[in-house]
Amino acid sequence: MSKVIVKIGEKKKTITINNNSKVAIDKKKYTYELTHLHSSTYLLKVKDQFFKIYFLEKKGEKYVLSINGEKFISSSKSPLKERAEELVAKQNLDNVTKILKAPMPGMVLEIIINAGDKVNKGDNLLILESMKMENTIKSPFSGTVKEIFVEKNSPVEKDTKILSIV
Repeated sequence: MSKVIVKIGEKKKTITINNNSKVAIDKKKYTYELTHLHSSTYLLKVKDQFFKIYFLEKKGEKYVLSINGEKFISSSKSPLKERAEELVAKQNLDNVTKILKAPMPGMVLEIIINAGDKVNKGDNLLILESMKMENTIKSPFSGTVKEIFVEKNSPVEKDTKILSIV
């Protein structure tokens, strides 16, 4: 039994080949027949449908295929490699600078944190007075405060950059 993640265009499917004539695509089971016609041409039969497949070229990890005359770009990865790439992409997103903006116009009364401070989601960052009410602005995510764009006793408009967190 072998399992691969196949992506054709923007569609991603998990394919499990159980033996020489059974396959599961996203857990839906099919019986298939695959015949090698010549060089890079195959005939695939799934249920009562036939698909003529030509391997046109390989570009790195991507394959250019023609299936019944329609051109597709496909890639194939093991589930382990797919998961590893997802984790690396998530880690890269986590290292992206996130900008916190003022949720309303007001006056910055107090800045509770400093550049370089580590903050957790929900931590108090600053106090913003708006319409005679004091509003505690909390961190929407965890990270390290990279830069503070406002000063104590400075006015801010809605959507003014307050600080950045990485």
